[in-house]
Amino acid sequence: MAKRYKNIYVADFESLYNGDLKCLSVVDDDAELWHRRLGHVSFMLLNKLVKKDLVHGLPKSSFKDHKVCDVCVKGKQVRSSFKTKMEVSTSRPLDLLHMDLCGPWRVPSRGGKKYIFVIVDDYSRFS
Repeated sequence: MAKRYKNIYVADFESLYNGDLKCLSVVDDDAELWHRRLGHVSFMLLNKLVKKDLVHGLPKSSFKDHKVCDVCVKGKQVRSSFKTKMEVSTSRPLDLLHMDLCGPWRVPSRGGKKYIFVIVDDYSRFS
């Protein structure tokens, strides 16, 4: 049970005499589990958290580097850029348009706008 104080629930764990709190105890010291629980942090950061005792319930063992999980691999993938073309691949104006939306800018234009929409024609390079 916890009491609500404004928008925060405050629980007094010091007043509990029963030490059988399974929801607050550590049941597994699996490194990959803690890696996922803490938002896919590096194992070097996990070791720093253990050494400085910054996380309550984190096991006091050192974590060795494990293989990188699939979620971390997908999150770090980058796509290589396209090769530049020297010739124009379109045969007439407005065949292919390149568009980009920029903004918001801190300083608005004279009309009060904070975004810029740029359209470039691939054939004529007119923007």
